[in-house]
Amino acid sequence: MRSTLLPLALAATVWLAGCASRSEIVAFQEDMAHIKGKVDRVEGRQSEQDSLLIGRVEFLKERFRDTEAVLRLLKADQLQGTEDLRNLLTEVRSTLDDAGTYNRRLAQKVDELNLILARQGLRQQRDSLALADPSWLYNQATLDRVRGLPELARSGFREYLTRFPKGEMVALCRYWIGDTWLSEQQPDSALTQYERFEKSHPDHAQVPASMLRRSLILAGKGKTEQARSLLETVRKRWPNRPEAELANERLEELGK
Repeated sequence: MRSTLLPLALAATVWLAGCASRSEIVAFQEDMAHIKGKVDRVEGRQSEQDSLLIGRVEFLKERFRDTEAVLRLLKADQLQGTEDLRNLLTEVRSTLDDAGTYNRRLAQKVDELNLILARQGLRQQRDSLALADPSWLYNQATLDRVRGLPELARSGFREYLTRFPKGEMVALCRYWIGDTWLSEQQPDSALTQYERFEKSHPDHAQVPASMLRRSLILAGKGKTEQARSLLETVRKRWPNRPEAELANERLEELGK
């Protein structure tokens, strides 16, 4: 702006010098000086505004660079946070799996404990019934024998003998113990038990059956003469019993 006003002022001064009075020239110069001052102030303000604008632009650039840095940091933090979250979820899943395994094991132990307590309760109930009613214990052992549980049945018969050595079923308990050994393919134990039964109860109704069983065991061991002797005894002592007919059949098989 100043470069434009200067030629105009010179041209105006030359023109005035040719056709204006001195006072008019002075007045004109003062006006020009006044205008120049205003122009200088405007240019000064413009320069200040330019400086402020440049400073503002630099400030915004700096802030923008700071913002980019902040965004990069935030993004990095976000990525790290996501990774940490994944790790945490993995740890939680692992912990839940461990807790599930522990709970399953605990439940299994609780079930085992409940089973033990139930068995103890049943045993206590069984003991109470056995003490109150000997026939119950005998019938329970007989039921186990019929079910094909010889070991359990033998335990019940022996318990009866221990608890009630003078009970009504003592002889039968001894006889059936021999049968439990025989059903388990233990001929020697069965033979010993039948002999014990016959010796303790020689007049019992199951003696013929016991002797028949002994004869079968002895024949199986190759002791034919001992087996034949037992069969002859059964046939002669109890001729009207079913065991006598079986004895005759066995004697024919062995050959008189």
